[in-house]
Amino acid sequence: MSNAKAVVQDKQGFMWFATYAGLFRYDSHTLKQYLHSAADARSVSSDMLSAVFSDSKGDLWVGSSGGLDRYNRETDDFTHIDHNLPNTNPERNNQIYFISEDREHHIIVGTPFGLNKIVVEKSGAKVTYILHRVFEGPSQDIVSVSQTRAGEFWAGSLNGLVHVPARGGKPRLLRINSSNKSPLVNQFPTQYLDDHNIIWLGPASGGIVQFDIATEMFRPMADFTDPEGNLPVVSSIVADGSGKLWMATHSGLALFDPVSRKSVWYRNQPGNIYSLADNRIQTMCLDRQGGVWLGTHYFGISNFYPNAPRFLPWPFTANGISDVRYANSWMGLSKDGELWVIGKDQKKLHFFDPDGITAQSYDLRLKSSTDYYRFYIDGDDMLWAAGNSMLTSYNLKTYAYQNYPTAIEGQQELEDGRVHDMLEDSQGRFWLIGTFGALLFNKETGRFKKHRSVSYAHSVLEDSHKNIWVGGGDEAYVLKSDTADFEMLVTDKSRGAGNFASVWKLAEDKSGRIWAVTRQGLQYYDSKSGQFKLDQRVGLSKIEDIQIDHGGYLWLATEAALTRYHPDKMSLQTYSYQDGLPFNGISRPASSVQLNTGKLYFTTNKGIFQFSPNEFKVRSSVSPVIFTSLKLSDRLVKADDETGILSKTLDKTSSITLKHDQNIFSVDFALLSFPRSERNRYAYKLEGFDDNWTYTNKQSVTYMNLPPGSYVLTISASNGDGYWMKTTRQLNIRVLPPWWLSWYAYGAYLLIAAASIFLITRFLWLRTTLRKENEFYQAKLDFFTNISHEIRTHLSLIIGPLEKAYGSITENTTTKKHLNYARDNSGKLMQLVDELLDFRKIQNGSVRLQVHQYNLVKILKSVLSSFEHLAAEKGISTSFNYPDGLPGLWFDLSQLQKVFYNLLSNAYKFTAETGHVSVDITQLADQVFVSVTDNGKGIAEKDLAHLFTNFFQAAGSSSQKGYGIGLALAKQIVDMHKGGLSVESRPESASEAGHTTFRVRLQTGREHYREEQLGKDLPQVASFAPGSTHGVEKEHTLTTAKSQTVLLIEDNDELRLFERDLLEEHYNVLEAANGAEGLKMAFEHLPDLVLCDVMMPELSGVQVCELIKADLRTCHIPVILLTARTALPQVLEGLQAGADDYLVKPFDPAVLNLKISNAIRVREELRRYYNRSLVFPDNEQPIQGQDSELISKLRELVLNNLSDADFGVQQMSVQVGMSVSVLYRKLRALTGTTINDFVKTIRMQRALHLIESGHYQVSEVAMQVGFEDVKYFSKEFRKVHGKTPSQFKGQPGKPLISE
Repeated sequence: MSNAKAVVQDKQGFMWFATYAGLFRYDSHTLKQYLHSAADARSVSSDMLSAVFSDSKGDLWVGSSGGLDRYNRETDDFTHIDHNLPNTNPERNNQIYFISEDREHHIIVGTPFGLNKIVVEKSGAKVTYILHRVFEGPSQDIVSVSQTRAGEFWAGSLNGLVHVPARGGKPRLLRINSSNKSPLVNQFPTQYLDDHNIIWLGPASGGIVQFDIATEMFRPMADFTDPEGNLPVVSSIVADGSGKLWMATHSGLALFDPVSRKSVWYRNQPGNIYSLADNRIQTMCLDRQGGVWLGTHYFGISNFYPNAPRFLPWPFTANGISDVRYANSWMGLSKDGELWVIGKDQKKLHFFDPDGITAQSYDLRLKSSTDYYRFYIDGDDMLWAAGNSMLTSYNLKTYAYQNYPTAIEGQQELEDGRVHDMLEDSQGRFWLIGTFGALLFNKETGRFKKHRSVSYAHSVLEDSHKNIWVGGGDEAYVLKSDTADFEMLVTDKSRGAGNFASVWKLAEDKSGRIWAVTRQGLQYYDSKSGQFKLDQRVGLSKIEDIQIDHGGYLWLATEAALTRYHPDKMSLQTYSYQDGLPFNGISRPASSVQLNTGKLYFTTNKGIFQFSPNEFKVRSSVSPVIFTSLKLSDRLVKADDETGILSKTLDKTSSITLKHDQNIFSVDFALLSFPRSERNRYAYKLEGFDDNWTYTNKQSVTYMNLPPGSYVLTISASNGDGYWMKTTRQLNIRVLPPWWLSWYAYGAYLLIAAASIFLITRFLWLRTTLRKENEFYQAKLDFFTNISHEIRTHLSLIIGPLEKAYGSITENTTTKKHLNYARDNSGKLMQLVDELLDFRKIQNGSVRLQVHQYNLVKILKSVLSSFEHLAAEKGISTSFNYPDGLPGLWFDLSQLQKVFYNLLSNAYKFTAETGHVSVDITQLADQVFVSVTDNGKGIAEKDLAHLFTNFFQAAGSSSQKGYGIGLALAKQIVDMHKGGLSVESRPESASEAGHTTFRVRLQTGREHYREEQLGKDLPQVASFAPGSTHGVEKEHTLTTAKSQTVLLIEDNDELRLFERDLLEEHYNVLEAANGAEGLKMAFEHLPDLVLCDVMMPELSGVQVCELIKADLRTCHIPVILLTARTALPQVLEGLQAGADDYLVKPFDPAVLNLKISNAIRVREELRRYYNRSLVFPDNEQPIQGQDSELISKLRELVLNNLSDADFGVQQMSVQVGMSVSVLYRKLRALTGTTINDFVKTIRMQRALHLIESGHYQVSEVAMQVGFEDVKYFSKEFRKVHGKTPSQFKGQPGKPLISE
């Protein structure tokens, strides 16, 4: 975000930045960018912005090279304001230099042709000219303006200062007469009108010029210069509210005092991260919280708060950077309250005055081998240095040193260990605290006494009651003033952290409470329980230092941060390097010091820093909480978008309504508080879902799968100082239920339940009724069946003697004729009995089909022959039509014969003499239809629906009386074969004969039968169960890995999209919308497979297939035709055109994938064959076809030009009549190799043959196979065969070639 041209804070509190990279809005955490879009008339007019301004009404205005825009806060977009009038140059007049507001709250705009005033009305914006081409040249360009209380305008141009009288007088141009003839002297892009009617002008030449309106005199200010003494170019002037002026310049930022005429400069300091990032400042703004915002040329936006307390490096240096000599140093106070410091090299002791200036220094001669770790200056001006097994004193008055080995009374060995803390208490006792515990040193005798009740310890404190407190490695200890030994105190170790405390330091506040900083956190001594307890309001752990200031605030130091905490006010603030702490600084444990004045000093590995605690105040100014955006599954919701959720921006919306499938959403928000905004914190709760507050430092909350209902999202926020805003922000959220859970759905459910109860009741009643009827029906059927069995038995006894008697009569007598009548009727009666028994078996479900494969034509011919005599008697002609090549059908012969006999019997029965009966067989796809048609009297339309009902007889058929069993039995038999039986009829009339057709539909194949229905003498053929293609698809996925390309040729866009989605997971997919385009793409890209529709414009699929298969370039590509045309001739037409397969719409995706995979796999097998044929041409059986001929021709070309080193792709392409690119792709598709590899393989195979013959030298072989360089030949030979030519020479046999 470089080249910032303008900065402003709007009425709501957002910060806006106008740059040459668009407009940016900042909400204390997030930058939102607004860019120009030619497709969006509501976007900002240009990305090259020059001005942004917030007027007194709260409207935001943006100026750019594209003109003037007004921001629409409710819809988060812009309205372009056309401020051009007729007879002007729109292109130049669109340029905006600045935007301001006059005393009547009208918008003022500076342009290359003058000064415009915009009055906003309900009907639109009205533009008038204040100045327009009044002067010639650069004086027309108005780049700044001021308006006096009297209403006069003073406009800064690029060639002087223009005065515009308040009451329409003639404008005047005033210029500086200077010895400096540069035109920059009279260019005034910056001006500021003060309370004394003095205009402060910033000319482009640099410096400040004061213009007195009363005298109309220009007065340059020679005393305003940058630190180098140069006149800085001033880009912005803003009053700070206390009589001083902020001056933004190209040399840095200056705070100028008009009274003293002195400036305080803020500039970039290399190495100081807290200094200004860029000295070239182009714009400036003061926010309502006292912050200064600077727009720079190179480094975007910088801001700081001048009145904010800072942590300062100490001692002070000229460049503001702490002296590294004092990093990890030791500090303390003398009896007079002077601050002393010993550097980490332990060579000098420095005393400093309150201003941080060294008052006195002492050279120290301490042995480094003693490992001194703690220093202390007592009331006698004696420096004590505690080292390993040694205590050393240094008299600051006599400069005398004295060493005291740590010998304990009654202990032979010296006490070994590091000293962590020292203290001389109010009773004159001198304490040493360290890894050894607690030692008491007697200055007079030089002896040490050990308190064995204290183990490993870190710190020591004497409280206001003269009690001695010791912070141990795990516990704390107290030696009360009236006891002789220490008492151990338990610390709180409930937070883990290694389950030990490490009490680094102890402190006492004004109320007498004892505080301890530990690895567990902040703890206080509870006098009732006699234990230390964690302060749960402070979540810090590993606290290593503590100071309590005069105001009762606890300053807690962790490794890289400092926390200010007041236990009674419950106020907590945390400070880091962003507030002035040393960058990457790690504090030294228990090393801080507090002066009598209250100033605090802390030591880090980056030096010492100091501050005054009383300067730190909690900001309690009110800042608004803003809803910034709404997202549905990470998709931003805008006002009036297709989701229909928002009609305004979310911040201008009090409630939203979401559909049931929009219940995964995020709400973004922000607190418009900018000081220390990185520490703004938020709390939220969703009433109706979770009534507990959730605390976070993120500016977003996300809810997943929120159930239907009404909720209230409440947001609370605290600023960077931990001050929680008194007001919260709420958003009402309603999630609608799905339609199946709405009130009208429940009403429908009630109606459905009532209807279900009614239907179930009716069903039960009907079932009971039907059961009774069925029982009666079964009883009748059982009766007829039993009677039929009895009749059949007696008929057998009748038919036998009749046949014997009939056969014994040789002459054609009356007796024989009567016997013949008896024989015929006995046969018919037996047939009727058999039908009745078969019908009963089917009704009982006792018939089990046993299907075999039969020739349907032969079966029907056999059945028809049974009716030849009847047809001849009645003079009925019979025709039988069937197609050639009809496949064998699977059915139960005994059962299906009954169907055909019944249909033909009816046909001949109900056809008058000289009538006609026809039997026709047709096949459509996987179904065969047998139609039996007669021209008898027909069947009435009202009887057709009942024709296959048990025992039904059509009206008017008394002359040909039946029993209503035959057709019902035929229908059930056909149904058992998974087929169908239908009828259509036209009754005869006076004008035309009747017509009746019974049509039997049978399925081809045997997949529709169960395993037990197949005849046992047939071979069992496994069928694919649903889902059985998964294994193939998986193999296909593993082998393709998107290395193959499929060309889709389909004129239906939706179907082509579906096919592409189906295939693109496994293949690279090319698409064509018609046959001509697809053919062109096939020739151009040579895909691995073509999937083509048949019916298309320009070229049909069959024509495309013929052309692909006829062309040498593409004849190898498998083609699958995809069509809805199912007729056999159409399928044959496609296959005759060369199609590899034919798939009928609608198709199963699994079948399509399988067909493609199989076709490509066959192609791959052929490719491997061609590859092997290059190496072993004599071992492979030849394959006929254009591709094989091409491979053979290319091989012959290489062999014929084997010794020609220059023979390559160009010569080959000319010989075969293809372009180089087409030949390359063609050979790659056929063999998987490039042309160069193809030539090299043949050459190296020939070379191997010549070398194994033993008749040639290596150099001769190289020349014969086209290699002029023998070394290069040997190198390439070894790559192919794994050995050098010399190793092969005399060793017959071919190397193994990997496929």
